[in-house]
Amino acid sequence: MRTPLAPGDHKVAAALYARGATLALVARQLRVSIPEARAAIVGQGVQIRPPGNQPRTFNLEVAKARYAAGWTLRELAAGTGLSASRVHILLRDAGVKMRDQRAKRAPRLTVARREAIVTAYKAGGSTAAVARDLQTCSATVSRVVKDARVQVRGGRRLDWARMRELRDLGWTYSAIGAELGTRGSYVWRVLNAGQEGAQAPVMADAT
Repeated sequence: MRTPLAPGDHKVAAALYARGATLALVARQLRVSIPEARAAIVGQGVQIRPPGNQPRTFNLEVAKARYAAGWTLRELAAGTGLSASRVHILLRDAGVKMRDQRAKRAPRLTVARREAIVTAYKAGGSTAAVARDLQTCSATVSRVVKDARVQVRGGRRLDWARMRELRDLGWTYSAIGAELGTRGSYVWRVLNAGQEGAQAPVMADAT
């Protein structure tokens, strides 16, 4: 059974939608149904966009160049509101020769892209920060860093004051975790430490 949205989550839903997120994305972020997300957004006075009028930030020419440079379909789709399968169709229809997704060792990253990831990590960027800046995922950053035999830094304590600040603004635990590069469950443990039944927080994996 889903937990009803807190009053602060209604504001978060409206803000996400106003910034261009789709109803599906808002619902997924807040872990509610699409009708619940729609009701929360409308309740904040935000008008729902007509079907087919959802904003897209997908640039086909840029995507073609990035795909040729080794980007994955998932990386190209991130932040566009499109699915990886839809990106595949758009590229294919544009005449791009698609890589064989079944190939066990299909090249995913160019040497230049791997070097960019390693350089950013060596410069002190966290796994989450490097992934965000280079528009990839944390798992890819971790794999590339390990393949380059770079010593992986240990976990660091996240900004607990920032967690409390965002929670007071009405952010959900999962939204706070996404913002700070950790898990929503870890944010919950931090903010509820000391309460009956809550476990003390542990170091977050925020390398």
